[in-house]
Amino acid sequence: MYHIMKTLISLLTLVAIVFAYILSASLYVQGELVSAYLLVISSIGAFAFWIESHDLLRARKNSAA
Repeated sequence: MYHIMKTLISLLTLVAIVFAYILSASLYVQGELVSAYLLVISSIGAFAFWIESHDLLRARKNSAA
C-alpha cells in the first residue's frame, strides 16, 4: 500500500507542476508578465527537484554502464 500512495503522490505532484505551466501561460496572456515568469522559474525548479527526488538521473547512468 505504501508504494501505491507514494506513486499517487508523485503523479499528483507532476500534475501540479504541469498545471503551474498552464497557469503561467494564462498569466502571460493576461499581461501579468512578472508573475508568469516567476511561476515558470519556480516550476522549472520544482521539476528539477522532482527528477532528483526520484533518482531518474542516477537510474539512467546505471543503465548506461
